Amino acid sequence: MALEIVLHLTRSGVWSVGCGTGGVGLPLPRNVRAATGPAFVAARDAVGRAKRKSTRFALGAPPGSDTDAADAEALIDLLLVLRSRRSEEGWELADLLHEGLTQAAAAERLGITPQAVSKRARAAELRAEQAAIAPLIRMMESLDRLGGREEEGTP
Repeated sequence: MALEIVLHLTRSGVWSVGCGTGGVGLPLPRNVRAATGPAFVAARDAVGRAKRKSTRFALGAPPGSDTDAADAEALIDLLLVLRSRRSEEGWELADLLHEGLTQAAAAERLGITPQAVSKRARAAELRAEQAAIAPLIRMMESLDRLGGREEEGTP
């Protein structure tokens, strides 16, 4: 879920996205600025770093999982660079496939041949992106577990 949000927010290039991993203080407050826990501290630091990066993304983690977070951030950066080079036509196809259409159905909707859709998918590196998603999600989930979970009432 977090990676999906990161990919959505970074697509426009407008947002600087900092993502934190680890535990959070429960219950969650009504105002995010009042939130506590290692994940929130890491996210706040990551936003500052993201503002200085071309991908406009940074991943923060509690002490002790810094190396794993740097590895995950580097791989997410590669994915973001790949996505930043995608043409408008590539995004159009990516969006249709994300909606659940097959390539054949997307070809019909776009009024182009299945071969043209296949060529567009290759140029947009859609398979490479799709192949990266599950491993990146596993890496981020692992970082969350390393950071631990906070107990209810933990400041």
